Amino acid sequence: MGDHKDHGINIDPAFVRALAELLDDTQLSEIEVEDGDRKVRVARTLTAVAA
Repeated sequence: MGDHKDHGINIDPAFVRALAELLDDTQLSEIEVEDGDRKVRVARTLTAVAA
């Protein structure tokens, strides 16, 4: 992840936060939005609970 170069894609941090809030509100584990060349994927790490 740290080796990625900036390819001119500007992502609004508020948009990413809004997607993260949507994950919480809907109990989804990930969401991906694509608009032309731009693709944003936000995912949460799920922790398994021992039985």
